[in-house]
Amino acid sequence: MRPRRLWLMLRRRTMIIVSALAIYISVTGLFTFSLFITEESIQTAMFGTWQAIDARDWDVVKFGADRIRNANQLLKAVNYSVGWIQPLSFLAYRAYGHSTDAYLKGLDAKIFANAPELFDGSEISTSFTPQEVRETPEGFLHINRRVSFLSKEKRVVGVACPISGIVSVRDNRILITEGESTHRAK
Repeated sequence: MRPRRLWLMLRRRTMIIVSALAIYISVTGLFTFSLFITEESIQTAMFGTWQAIDARDWDVVKFGADRIRNANQLLKAVNYSVGWIQPLSFLAYRAYGHSTDAYLKGLDAKIFANAPELFDGSEISTSFTPQEVRETPEGFLHINRRVSFLSKEKRVVGVACPISGIVSVRDNRILITEGESTHRAK
């Protein structure tokens, strides 16, 4: 009788462990599958941006970049809120989100280099090399061909510097205006 009781107890515990494992796998699958589909949406939009870059259709490239940015925000939100339930998946999707951020920075730089007017009204951070500087009542206007940067501080001509500001289009020229919050942060 004793071996039978031991066998039943062992079988019952095994069934509990197997059931708990099945529930864990189901729950983690629910979250990791949604992360996977979000990753796929990022990749699909990324493939679309490559085609649009080849066609030099910067409106479509910007549209694709915005879709990637939205999907990446969703991926990060899901991963950081419930993705930790599967630690290896959490680490993988965290790395994927960071890599997507790097791709977006490069994509935004390429769009801005080719069609800066698409950023009208947006705040950007970029590198800027002034070719000439003019003093105006609003501050110093740093000019590099079609793009100008207006700031309170004078920058050195011919030296690249990081800038941040709001983009506006005026008379087919691009003006980046350094904001008060950006100026104070330096």
